[in-house]
Amino acid sequence: MRRSLAVAVLIWLTAVQVAVAAMLPGTGETEFDPLVSGSLQGRMVALKTASGAAFKAYVSGSSSANRGIVLIHDWRGLTRGVKSWADRFAGQGYRAVAVDLYGGRVTDDPDQARRWIRALDTKAVDAKIKAAVQAAQAPGRPLVIMGWGLGGREALRAAVRMPDAISVVVDYYGVPLHDASKLSALQGPVLGIFASRDTRVTPDQVAAFWKAMRQADQPLEIHVYNADHGFASPSSDGYDGVAAQAAWQATVSFLERSLQ
Repeated sequence: MRRSLAVAVLIWLTAVQVAVAAMLPGTGETEFDPLVSGSLQGRMVALKTASGAAFKAYVSGSSSANRGIVLIHDWRGLTRGVKSWADRFAGQGYRAVAVDLYGGRVTDDPDQARRWIRALDTKAVDAKIKAAVQAAQAPGRPLVIMGWGLGGREALRAAVRMPDAISVVVDYYGVPLHDASKLSALQGPVLGIFASRDTRVTPDQVAAFWKAMRQADQPLEIHVYNADHGFASPSSDGYDGVAAQAAWQATVSFLERSLQ
């Protein structure tokens, strides 16, 4: 049942506050590194959309896990870093499915990435994400959908399209939706992770998202870090390991509360 009162928490963190959050007792880390040490634990699998189009996804974690998560990559593609995020979630008891929207291609070239993003077919993207969601589902298993940048935007769109399948959304600096009528379809809480110095997803866009979620009476928690776009990815020019660690702890805490 949808909560009757939307929860909107906007947290602006200074660099000092981020450092303090990152060094909380029990975290075991003072700087986030999504690359799990050693070899990857999951495997690439072949999936098909409802129309029969084949694509691949990286799957990690037990098939009997009591939680599921679908991960959607940023403009770089399904990199080792994204696969390591899937392994990290698998280690926390999730069945993780990381969808590949680029057909195996990865890049660190922003211009190339922009060309690939422009070439994406919206219907094909939607079909692949739906198939990934179905692959992560199991009876009684709540499902999280999470993405970064491009993937954050697509995660939120997917939750609007498939509200009955998705319990929780986590958007790391993806362009949010501002249409309250669409957001009203959501059936679970949303966590937004944003950066105060982001020139792609500006504070004004984040504020508009907060306003739209409030109008839609939807539960929302937002954390804004004193960082740049892409701060959670080591391959990004804006990478900030301390802010990324604080955001990871916020994500873990949010999911624990939301999936109880």
